[in-house]
Amino acid sequence: MTPRLARGVAGGAVAAAMSAMPACANDVPTLALPALEVAETSDGLRVSGTVVGLASGTVDADLTVTRRDASGTAVSRQAQSVDVTRGSRHVVATIVLSASEGTDLDVKLVLSAGEHVFARTETHVTPIP
Repeated sequence: MTPRLARGVAGGAVAAAMSAMPACANDVPTLALPALEVAETSDGLRVSGTVVGLASGTVDADLTVTRRDASGTAVSRQAQSVDVTRGSRHVVATIVLSASEGTDLDVKLVLSAGEHVFARTETHVTPIP
């Protein structure tokens, strides 16, 4: 990994933390908040989605990572249901992917209860060219 890519990843991690705002649907309580972490590894990038409980209930979490680079576009998705309580933290998905200079990521973590989305966070990571 080049130092330029690492700087791009660090900026993405900050953006992910800052954009974790709930998007509430009508009559659906916000049971939890989503959090994203994008970190550099020796071989590429690790993307993790965490659910932080605000109340008791079952949360469906869906992490989607879209990676674009010189070889094309790849989409990875992991979903899981977790039971949360106030103050609980659950890493619901981790995706490890190769990355090189020019790798571009869109990362999204959506939380729902049944068919109703109550929170989401998204970030776009673009390495410095």
